[in-house]
Amino acid sequence: MKAENLSQSNETSSSKKGSDLFDEELFKECLKRDLHAKPVGGQKLNDFGRQMYTSAREAYLSQPWYVRLFYSKAGRMKKAMFDTMAIHEVFVFTAADSCVAAEKYMFEHRNAIHIPQ
Repeated sequence: MKAENLSQSNETSSSKKGSDLFDEELFKECLKRDLHAKPVGGQKLNDFGRQMYTSAREAYLSQPWYVRLFYSKAGRMKKAMFDTMAIHEVFVFTAADSCVAAEKYMFEHRNAIHIPQ
């Protein structure tokens, strides 16, 4: 992700404003854009694409017997994809909250914390 670039842009934007505040809305917007990006980057799946593929495969293969018996193959795939999207949205929600909290802490304590580059 582009957390380093975002931290630098937050520092430059805060120095322009003259305030020392963390721009939480900008960080959330950029983070959600990264988390909802295309799952295929170039020729290979990225980490989120792989996670979604694995979740979809598990959701499809672990369906109960009555779904396998009464649903068509297309209906089973559709149900598995809805389950996968629900899992992904919950992951994005929880990851966004924890990332915002961590980035806010790092921004507020950037002078006390020394990160070697």
